[in-house]
Amino acid sequence: MYAVPKAVKFWVRQKVWKKAEWYQSLSIIEKLHLLFQARLTPKQKIKGIAHIVLKQHGETPPYRTEFRAQAAADFVDSLKLPADHFGQWKFSPSAVAPSRFASCFAYLLLDHLGALTRYTPEERRAWVSYLQNCQNKTDGLWHEIEENSPTHDTEYTALQLTTLALRVLEKEGVTPKYPIAWLDHISFPTWLHQRNFSDPWKEGNRILFMGELLSHTHHATMLTELMSWLDEMINPKTGFWGSGDNYPAMLGAYHQYILYKKTGRRPSYIHSAATQTLDLLYPDGLFRRYGAGGACEDMDGVEILTQGYPFVDAQTQKQISAALAGVKNRLKSMQRADGGFAYNPYLALAYSGIPLLRCARGESDIFSTYFRLLTISAIT
Repeated sequence: MYAVPKAVKFWVRQKVWKKAEWYQSLSIIEKLHLLFQARLTPKQKIKGIAHIVLKQHGETPPYRTEFRAQAAADFVDSLKLPADHFGQWKFSPSAVAPSRFASCFAYLLLDHLGALTRYTPEERRAWVSYLQNCQNKTDGLWHEIEENSPTHDTEYTALQLTTLALRVLEKEGVTPKYPIAWLDHISFPTWLHQRNFSDPWKEGNRILFMGELLSHTHHATMLTELMSWLDEMINPKTGFWGSGDNYPAMLGAYHQYILYKKTGRRPSYIHSAATQTLDLLYPDGLFRRYGAGGACEDMDGVEILTQGYPFVDAQTQKQISAALAGVKNRLKSMQRADGGFAYNPYLALAYSGIPLLRCARGESDIFSTYFRLLTISAIT
């Protein structure tokens, strides 16, 4: 299979796999055949067999017959809770309680769609006021109502929510009630050298959160130090950070590349990252191992390919264009009947491992809808 020229593989993906529904209609044997076409180690293929056999069966919620961005705005509206203080949203239709993550994603998604005008200026001010009042006075961070994640530590989820809340406040021209005191309690050079790229996906997220906080709080010297450190730590062979499995390294590298874009810097080995990412495209044309895509994984792959496109040869540019067109078409055809998007049609998501942000298997949720639309928009 590896001897088949890339051009032939991309032709097959572009011409044959045109709709998202095709993957759901495949038998387990056909899905396993795709699995063995992927560039995976024997151990990863064994894990993939278990994933496909145990998870990828049964019916999933129906897709829309035609993609419509404003249907996603309707989906967001459906998640608003009738609370005394405007601004409370829930994460998914099956959720019963509000979450601060959902309130941020709702605002950012509607802003991306140009649909904030659905709410009056008074309602938007109340919405931002609600988020402003959620800031913790002691450390200056935003904490979710519930943070008992078995997979992500409290600092990680707080930094993530804080960057989202600050984006919302900044868009409305509102300042936080308290300074980000957390930044004053860390030794920055020490913090950098404590990073561990054995888990590049989580570490990449944490570095992005730090970079966004430094940018928002105008710590220019520390941000420059962070970017210089990233220049030193990048793997010149891959354009990623870390030297292990390229797949999680690619997923983690997306976050660093967002910082490079934000600071107007060109990563030294973006051409290597783009070609490596192209090789990691799964045979179904998306970026999640074992099939059917993932809201994070597809966004990660698309961002690196779009940033790397200007710096690769003409033949690789053609392959990137074909890959991106395939991703865009598939994602558009994966919009659910309710207007939202699921993270993956076969997974029951708990965002950042937080039980409050759990949704059913294949259920639309506000985060996945936001990331799917960002990914679609990123592909021109």
